[in-house]
Amino acid sequence: MTIALAIAKLATLLPSADASPQPALRRVYSDPAEAVNVADMPSIVMGLSAIQPERYTEEALGLMRHDYTIALWLFLGFRQTPLPELHSRALPWSLAITTVLAANLTLGGVVNQLGPGSFDQPLITFRAGPINWGFDGNGAPLVYWGLTGQLPIVEKHNLTMGAGS
Repeated sequence: MTIALAIAKLATLLPSADASPQPALRRVYSDPAEAVNVADMPSIVMGLSAIQPERYTEEALGLMRHDYTIALWLFLGFRQTPLPELHSRALPWSLAITTVLAANLTLGGVVNQLGPGSFDQPLITFRAGPINWGFDGNGAPLVYWGLTGQLPIVEKHNLTMGAGS
């Protein structure tokens, strides 16, 4: 189990999200360094979250719990598009993505579980709004609109733990 495997598996599952009447995802980027192409919208970019901590905690002797969060940026259009249109594009996506995740809580065995592992905590959170991503030819930021998601993931690793030498 690794973060890269989790992102790769998500990249194969997320295109099945049905946000009808919105068009299907055109592309899922598994590397946040890739440029976003307007012709590929709606599209998702994924990467390790920059706002949530990555944690390793001892679960039991020889078993380490690894908690991390994958950020999902769902690009739906340029911010210059009228807000009512962008808002309408965003409405069905959070449920569509959550439905795919709920049906694949271990990503086919790639992770121990999606979500923090507590029934009183969210499986995933979303925030609608502007997404600053890259720069135009003059160095001005490119501002898109969409949803930003935070997906907690739990993995457990067998590790040799001891006093060392």
